[in-house]
Amino acid sequence: MPDRTYVLDGHLEHGATSVIAPYFHIERPDSRWADVQGDVWRRTRAYVEREAINLPVIAVVALGWRCLHPLQGLPKLSRLWDSLAALDAAEIALAASKVHMGARPHDRLVELLMAVRSLSGDYKVTMWQQGLLGEICIIEGATGYECGIGWREKCDLQTRKAQQRRPSDGHPSARSVYIREIGRGVPKPRLELARAKRRTWAELVCPYPDCCAPGGEDLLGDARRHSVVARAHELETLNATRASQWRWNHLTQRTLWGLEIAEALNALAPASSHIRGLTLSLSRPSTRWRTLDADVGPSPVALRN
Repeated sequence: MPDRTYVLDGHLEHGATSVIAPYFHIERPDSRWADVQGDVWRRTRAYVEREAINLPVIAVVALGWRCLHPLQGLPKLSRLWDSLAALDAAEIALAASKVHMGARPHDRLVELLMAVRSLSGDYKVTMWQQGLLGEICIIEGATGYECGIGWREKCDLQTRKAQQRRPSDGHPSARSVYIREIGRGVPKPRLELARAKRRTWAELVCPYPDCCAPGGEDLLGDARRHSVVARAHELETLNATRASQWRWNHLTQRTLWGLEIAEALNALAPASSHIRGLTLSLSRPSTRWRTLDADVGPSPVALRN
């Protein structure tokens, strides 16, 4: 494999405060990319030591949902975990692809949480592209989550890769607006319809006085600041709740309330290319979040032999 150290050099030349090791999407446990990733991690550690780079190293672990299975996935990647240990990363960015999809998303969620719990025992774990599932991962040990502001709230690495291969003429629609009760972004055209419904609009107005002006008009403007501040407030609420079970209860109650609001928003107009609807397939099984902690179990998955 050709030398890829120029990737790190680019970080240093632009004043990076940490370096991200090159990473590859490992879609299946038997993928050859797992060995490639392991080799690159070991080369990265050797280069960092040789060049005396005194910056934290971040490892992006980009896995397809099949890799998260506690028997047929994670243990079969033991050589990958050995290479990750050799990298001695200060932080892991876990990009778990398509966990939110499938006929049984609850099972995929459980497997994701098991992986988060295992990895967080040894590493600082940040969830990548997980605006929708980031909070439950934090309950199980992640230190934070990352997502776009108004898009890229769900991790789908295959789709992202395909999008990057095609020329783009910009984002296909207006930026979605984060609504805390629903836990995700809502298409702005649908919010504009809700503005005329006093009862529905009252449930959508941002409750944080340091975020939006009273009345909710900021939601229909440039809501980027709102998305960041509101998500941060929700994390503060979780952090202030010490008991894990109370955290699960908080998210469950919010999700139940959010389902009612989402259904009311969808009822305002049929979904179309101009007014997208809200997909509720993941939210409905998410009302079982009270049972997720028990489903994950107390014992972490053995990642290495």
